[in-house]
Parts: sequence; structure tokens; C-alpha cells
Amino acid sequence: MKSVKKIALLALSFVLVAALAVGATLAFLQDSDGDVNVMTIGNVSIKQLEYERAVDANGNFISTNVVDEYSYTPDMLQPFTQDKPIYPAIYAGTSAPWSERVGADGTPHQQSWKQVGAPGSNQIVDAPNVIDKFVFVENTGISDAYYRTLVAIECPEGVTGSMIHVVSTGNSRFVYNEENNFYVVVDGVRYLVLEYLYTPVLQSGEISRPSLLQVYLDKNASNELCALFGETMEILALSQAVQTRGFKSAKEALDTAFGAVTESNANVAVWFRNLKNATQPSVPSTPSTGTVQVSGTDKTAVLAAIENAQPGDTIVFTSDVTIAGYNASQKLVIDKAITLDLGGNTITTESGWGGIDLKGGASIKNGTINHTGNTAAIKAFQVESIENVTINLTETAGKTKGGIVVQEGAGCYIGSIKNVTINGATNGIETYRCGDRTDYAIGSMENVTINATDTGISLSAPIGEVKNCTINGAKIGINAYLYGPYSVSIKLVNSKV
Repeated sequence: MKSVKKIALLALSFVLVAALAVGATLAFLQDSDGDVNVMTIGNVSIKQLEYERAVDANGNFISTNVVDEYSYTPDMLQPFTQDKPIYPAIYAGTSAPWSERVGADGTPHQQSWKQVGAPGSNQIVDAPNVIDKFVFVENTGISDAYYRTLVAIECPEGVTGSMIHVVSTGNSRFVYNEENNFYVVVDGVRYLVLEYLYTPVLQSGEISRPSLLQVYLDKNASNELCALFGETMEILALSQAVQTRGFKSAKEALDTAFGAVTESNANVAVWFRNLKNATQPSVPSTPSTGTVQVSGTDKTAVLAAIENAQPGDTIVFTSDVTIAGYNASQKLVIDKAITLDLGGNTITTESGWGGIDLKGGASIKNGTINHTGNTAAIKAFQVESIENVTINLTETAGKTKGGIVVQEGAGCYIGSIKNVTINGATNGIETYRCGDRTDYAIGSMENVTINATDTGISLSAPIGEVKNCTINGAKIGINAYLYGPYSVSIKLVNSKV
């Protein structure tokens, strides 16, 4: 072999994030740049982070704080560099002992991730021509998430997977599904797909251990083999995340939201096609921040505003609005990740099947809700927040009146309730048969006053911190009941019952 062709390594990133309630419609946002925050319905938001070791002016890796000859802490990492040349790596061969084949000097290295903010470390290959591509995922939302990272490596016909080497994490938190590895063809290009499933919950604010670490060509790669790639060799990294609520495992959640990672799942090719060909995200990478005004005082005006709103928009009320009618079809249903800003005005609801249904990560704030029908003023399915709202319930003989009810099912929740007053309720706030769960049905409550005749707060699922809250007039301040083989909890801070 006289010479080896230089190939430009094009390693793209992609993020798919979903909020999925059991039985509801899948909604996701995607982006072609992994280093961009992605805002999604239901407060599920992740950021794909990609780094490489930085080098000095002489091309040497920058590292300090050497612990011993087998480990070190890097002084500096830098964002991954696109379009770098890749050559066959220089190493002793797969039959040699690990200490001899990983580096020109025979020394394996332990890479620490402290600078990135991720836990632990991984052994990396320190041989010439090995490409660093450290792929992390950060949970930037307020909700815990399950996630996985898929890697598609260009592998033309005639090139076997053994000629392209992938260094991956050895962390048991990742399940490297070798049985599910398969080839997929995207726009005439064949890729080898690898799946890295993060098995526990990725908590809000947490940065994961990396999945993909490095990529290199086999030292025996020939000119003829390199020519099969053309001018570039593509490596596509795709991270997917979904809410934990309503699911018992990461695999169940991700397969439900996106489909199983198998050759028969046609979506796999679609995901990578969007990544490969996208110059702009096919769905906005960040939510719209527009304002849609309600021009009118009845349900028709509100429905028109909802129809025109995009996820992330705020609907602003400019006057009082009445949602007239007692039948179930005459309540108001919001099923998008939008915010209803009442603008200090009053919305009156009359339905006997609940006044307002909030779904899909919707929020409501800044005004008054007068509910004259029975059941609850707000029935919460998937709600980001309820803030700066007064709920007044008109007493009806023989009817149960609720202020806010988290609906039945493990996928139903409210992120936070803040600065809310509930007047005239039979039951103030209730988590109604919320399924077999250990996470919070209500993430937090702050500065909430409940004036109720029967029960202030009724629990069938855990509630997070309840701070500076007051319950007045209720026969039972807090009623905890079990609905299934699990426990309930509530944390009271400076609250009066």
C-alpha cells in the first residue's frame, strides 16, 4: 500500500425530543445541530453535546493533573470539529495486548469528564489518526427524561463493519444493543446503525456519561476501500428523549414514542435522512414566542386563537370571555404547548364535565376563572404551569366542585402551581387515580390558598414541595389514599393546614 486516501470526516448531530402521554398524539421537535437547545412539549428538553480533546500549537493534547501513567484529567476540551481528515489509525493490531495496541507509546488513557460536568471516566484510544467524538446528552428541561443515542456510520457496499472501529462507553448505564445493529440505506448511501440506550432516568440538569467516544479506520484500510466512500465519510449522531411519566422503563418509553430501533422501522431512515439533508430544521428547533390575541368574548374567538397558535405561543385575552353551555362538548380544550394569558381578565365556564381541559404541555396564567358547572374548573392532563390565577366556584346543591384535578392515568401531571387561590371548592386540588407511579403528579406548589368545604388536597400520587400554602375551612386538610400497590407523599414547607 503506497498511500492512503484522505477522507473528510463529516459528523453531524441531531436531536429528537418527545413528550408522549399514553393514548395521546406524539409530538416532537427536531434540529440538525446537536449543540442547540431544543424546547419541547411537556418540559422535555435535551441538548446534545459533542467534544474532542484540544491540542496545543505542536499538535499535542493539552492535559494536566496527571494521576499516574494510566489516567489523567484533561485541562481542556473543545467542541467537536467538523470536516476533519481521517486516515487509517496506527496501532499494533487486534491480536496484541490492549496496552500495546491502543497507543503508539503502549499507554492506555483514562479520560475524565469533570470539565464537562458529567460523572465518571472512560478509557480511550490514544493512537494516531483516531478521531475523538465524545457525545453527551444534557437534560436542560425541568422534567426527568429517558433518552438514547443512535449512531449511523457510513459503510458502503464492500466495506465491512470490521474496517471501521467505534470506541464506546463501557458504562453499564448504556446498553449497547449489538443484536439490533443493522444497515439502513438513506438516499442511496448505506449506514451501519448502532443504538446506545441510557437505562436509568436522566434527571433535570444532569449531563450523561458519553455514548460514542471515538471512531477510526482499520490500519489495513486500503486506497481501494477508502475510494468507496467518495470525498466524505459521514457519521450521524441522533439523540432521542421522552418523558418518564407513564412508562416503567427507558426502552418502553422510547419505543412507544419513536418506535423500536430495528431495520423494519422505516422511521429510522427518515430520521437520518432529515439530518443528512436538512439545511433548516423540518420543525422549529425552538418554540415560537409569538402572541396571538383573542378577538371576541366567546368560545369561537378562543378556538380561533388556539388554531392560529404554534407551540410556544402565548394567547392573550383582551377582554372577559364566556364559554357557554353545560354539555361535555361545550367545555374548553387546549391540547398544545401554548400559554393562555388571561391578561387580568375573567374566563367563565359552565360545562358540567369540567371547565377547561389542559393537555399537551399547556399553561394558564394571570386572571380569574369563574366555573359555574360541576366537576373541576381545570382538568389537568399534561400541564406545564398554572400561575397567578384565582378560581371561583359557584356552589351548586348536591354537586361536587373541584378547583384543579390531575386526571386519571400515569401520564397526567402538572409541573407547578404558583400564586393560585381557589374559592368555593368541595375539594380544592386532587390527583385523581394517577396510576402506578413514583414520580410527582404535581411537581411543586407555592403560595396557594385553598378555601374548601370537604378536602383541601386529595392525594393518590406523590406531590413535590408545597411551600407557603394554606388550606382553610376543609373537614380534611390533606387526604392521602392508595390507588394501587404504591405509596404517596407530600413535602410541606411553611404551610398551614
